[in-house]
This record gives sequence, structure tokens and C-alpha cells, in this order.
Amino acid sequence: MNRLLLQVTYRCTSCCRHCMYCATNRDGALLTAGDVERIIAQARPSECVLFTGGEASLAPEVVLHGMRVAKAFGIDSWLASNGSWGKNPDFAVKFAHDMVASGLTRANISVDALHQEFVPFDSVLSALRALQDAGVRTIKVAVTFVDRQKGFPVDRRTEGLLSVLNRQSRLILDIRPRVSFMGRAISGLRTYAPRMTPDEALRDSGPEDIVTPSYYTVGAEGKVSICPGFAYPGDLHAMEFKDIICEENILGNELVAAFHVKGVRGLFDYAMMRGYSPLKYYCGGCHLCLHVRDFLRPDFPDIFTPAHAYGNEVR
Repeated sequence: MNRLLLQVTYRCTSCCRHCMYCATNRDGALLTAGDVERIIAQARPSECVLFTGGEASLAPEVVLHGMRVAKAFGIDSWLASNGSWGKNPDFAVKFAHDMVASGLTRANISVDALHQEFVPFDSVLSALRALQDAGVRTIKVAVTFVDRQKGFPVDRRTEGLLSVLNRQSRLILDIRPRVSFMGRAISGLRTYAPRMTPDEALRDSGPEDIVTPSYYTVGAEGKVSICPGFAYPGDLHAMEFKDIICEENILGNELVAAFHVKGVRGLFDYAMMRGYSPLKYYCGGCHLCLHVRDFLRPDFPDIFTPAHAYGNEVR
């Protein structure tokens, strides 16, 4: 395993129309400092621990403790954030310096018109300056367009933000020309979405290695995720990390085994045998997968979790 992604909280300062986790500012699960310490000690990724959410800065003490633990094991710490913590310049300066002292080497900050519906751009710029002044080695800014080629009004606003970022120094711009239609984007951006038949959506779903992936994500409730809303059997409050990700545990569950063998097609076929009625059109392979999982979720609540990843967004 190269990377360990820790969703320290599902809470977020935003409610973005393209959020893959359907995050909100509602209270929710939170990894404790003890949880984070135990998980890092068990997982020992070779490259980094990425602290994310939700919005990781809403649990600053947990993040800082986790970074110190990772540093003690010789593991780099990364942060994924929307930069909302830059709203308070004094907090931003202290938080950035505390993170660097605790082991932060890279920050990934999201900037686009959809994020900026909730986070003032000035707050993001303040957070970026604080990270630079604190000496973070790598600062990557993810800029996501709905569909850059089509020039939608929302994307013209993102182009304006990008022009400002291009004038900043020492930033790595990660430009994503087309949004992924998963999570809240299925409903929040449906007017921009493609229309795919079930067969087309299934072809849009590529295979995914769930036995030997390059990284693992641990959600705020202690589940190890395959992808948003889809977890391996077991949880880290009752099992060791190595026992959750071992092949015997993964393939011992018939549903997860079906996904391992055939990907989304395996879930689709499994659901069809249980009476699933496909939609006429989907936004893509991720939409089909989420819709199928939502149908199966009452019988597999411990696999298709957290519950907030499912709602009107997937229907």
C-alpha cells in the first residue's frame, strides 16, 4: 500500500454540487486521535497518510496528532482541503505552521466555481499563502470543470479563478477538464450530465482492483472503503487493518466477491437476480453503480455505508 487516506470527519464547510461523498455541515462520525494513531500504526503506508474529509480542518487536533504519529514512523503527511480555514488569517498561519512542524509535506486544495459557491476565494488564497509561508514543499490546486470544452457559465467562472491562480507562484495546478458524475453530481449537475443506457453505463465502468489496490481509504466511522459508500466487510473498531484487507475477508462476502470478479457488472447482475429494475438512462457508470447499491443497501447496510452517501442524489 502506497497511501492511506483518512477521512477524519464527514462534516464539511461546503455542500458542493459535485461532492462524491455528499458531504454537508451536519454532525457526523469523527475519527478520534486514538483511532488515527491505531490505524496508522497498523497500516504503515509506504508513501504518505492523506488527511481528508469532509473537511479535515474541522478536526484540527486529530489531524495534527495523526501527522505527528505518521512523522514518528517516517511517513509523510498530506492534507486535502477546500481552504475554508483561511477565513481567519491568524488561525490559518498557526494551523499551517503547526501542520508543517507535525510533518505536513504536501497540500491538495480544491478550487473551482462549485467549491466557491460556499468558500470565499479570498479564504482559499489566505490558506495558500499560509501554506507557502509555512514552507510546505508541494501545494497542488485541483481545478475541476463540469466540461471545459463546452464553456458552460459555471466553467467560465472557474476559468476566472484559474486566471488568478496562474499568477500565483509555487503552485502546481491540477486541471480536471470534466467532472465525474458520482455522488451529489448526479443530481446537482444533472442538466450537464450525459444520458447512457444501462449497457452504455456498464461499459463506462472499468475494473477495479480491490484485493491489492495502491491505496486504502478509512472513513470516519472506521470502515475501510472500496469507494464512496462501499466498504469492505468489518470495521476497525472490531478488527485489525490487516484482517479487513486480507483476501479471505474480502472474498468471503458474496456481494464483494461478485464486484471483485466482474466489477459493476457483478453488482448489477446480483441486483437483477434480486428484482432490481434498471433506469432507462444513467449519468454514467458511477451513477449505475450507486443506484444498484442503493437498491441492495437495506440487505447490506454494513457494506453500503455511510448512509449519507445515499439519498436523492443517486436516484
